Amino acid sequence: MGKWKSALLVLTGFVTLGAVSTTASAKAKQTPVTVNVVFNVRDRNAMNTYVSQTVDPTSANYHQYLTPQQVADRFGRTNAEISDFNRYFSQYHLKSAAYPGNFVMKVQGSQKNLVKAFKATPAKTNKDWDVTGTKLPGKLSSQVASVLGLFVDKKKTSTKTDKKALKFTHNLIEDDTPIVASSQNQLAKKYGPTKFADRYGVNKLYDQNLHGAGQRFGVIVTYDFNPSDVADYWKQMGVNSDVSRIHKIYTTDNTGGPKQRTMMM
Repeated sequence: MGKWKSALLVLTGFVTLGAVSTTASAKAKQTPVTVNVVFNVRDRNAMNTYVSQTVDPTSANYHQYLTPQQVADRFGRTNAEISDFNRYFSQYHLKSAAYPGNFVMKVQGSQKNLVKAFKATPAKTNKDWDVTGTKLPGKLSSQVASVLGLFVDKKKTSTKTDKKALKFTHNLIEDDTPIVASSQNQLAKKYGPTKFADRYGVNKLYDQNLHGAGQRFGVIVTYDFNPSDVADYWKQMGVNSDVSRIHKIYTTDNTGGPKQRTMMM
């Protein structure tokens, strides 16, 4: 699997048109902020080896997929380590719970308390991203790979409404502009499997008559979906739209954390 990557995109938009009532402002301040703490994997080499074995027909672990609890026991943070994080965040009046597998923890509370708990520093622009600095106690910090969802603006907050903020503008680069497809192939080349195959060298496998027949994969999603929407997308991509291949597996976090859904194909 190489290096694990986790990406979460949190978009929060506020448009102020005219006066804002005191009640509305109070509610906005009370709205909890959600931050995700991504943990380092215990024994990464062993995990990568096991994952490779699940797709190796000659291995005894072929298609022997682990449950979330088994993943946590072998590769995720231990229950004792998760408890250490929960105790730390509770000191700042924050709610926290690990997702199944003990790879990611959800931390929720006020922006003010989150900033204190993570010792957050104002964001610095790193290439195309704004990165907020965070710091946890040494024992906890060594177990963390990344903190996602926490943003501290380095600009001073203005009490006056910025007139420029009320103007709706766009700054699309050429690659972002909508496409009016004259054929399914054009749409797939722009957004679908053709683009993926070209970019990641999959065509080299196709040239060897390796099409992935008989293989299956899982996609972890945070919200449910309608199979009919998947079928519509596949049709637009020009691929087999048979949704009977999709099997939903629902997992529940017994710690009271969020639910996950895995789509197996």
